[in-house]
Amino acid sequence: MVRRKKMIVKLIVVLAFLFILFYGCHPLQSTLPGIYISNEKNVVDSVFLYNDFHYIHKVLVRDSLKIQKGRWDYSYGTIRLYDFKSYAQDLPIDSGTRITKVNISYKGIIEIEINSDSDINYLKVR
Repeated sequence: MVRRKKMIVKLIVVLAFLFILFYGCHPLQSTLPGIYISNEKNVVDSVFLYNDFHYIHKVLVRDSLKIQKGRWDYSYGTIRLYDFKSYAQDLPIDSGTRITKVNISYKGIIEIEINSDSDINYLKVR
């Protein structure tokens, strides 16, 4: 009987470890909707994620506000923003599905990765 209890405790510890390994650094889908603002300096760029899986992306490009809409989905720490446009100067340079990581910072802030090389993210503010 004691051996069986030890085995059950070990199994629970292993399952908890696996859960933390797979989900510990990534937020739950239900926590994603909200307002995200880019942490890039001198850039006005924000994404609004809604519960019904659509988003609005607003970015200020040369004194012109660009607004786009699309759908999003989330799975295992990865978000997909469909019909997402990136801009260089006034022109869209990339349009399509943006697939990127979503993490929780050590401070508990949800971050959507924009550029991992430059540590530029959308940070959830509400």
